[in-house]
Amino acid sequence: MDLHWRGWGISVALLFAFWIFVAIALVVFASPFEPDPRRAMLDVQWLFAGMFALHALSVFAVVQYRRRHPPVAGTADDPHADEFMFIRLDLWPSILLGVAALFAGASWLGYPLLN
Repeated sequence: MDLHWRGWGISVALLFAFWIFVAIALVVFASPFEPDPRRAMLDVQWLFAGMFALHALSVFAVVQYRRRHPPVAGTADDPHADEFMFIRLDLWPSILLGVAALFAGASWLGYPLLN
């Protein structure tokens, strides 16, 4: 798999890795046990929904930082030039919230997406 980024776009991947490790640590320390496999899968989907929502908020914070701190004079750094996988950085929070809504909606309706 080839990752393409420009500027601060790499923060999408780095923040995703950070939130994955946080989610894994939460599961390890909480050590929940659910004997019903379907219910356990729905709990995992709720965890993914929360993780993607936090990821979206983190990327949104990066976008706001880039907007509020203009580039230094004399550099060619453009805050709108930040992209990850050929998608501008300011569009990623919406995409990630959509993924979070997909996981939350499927969990709320009781439909396991991951089998």
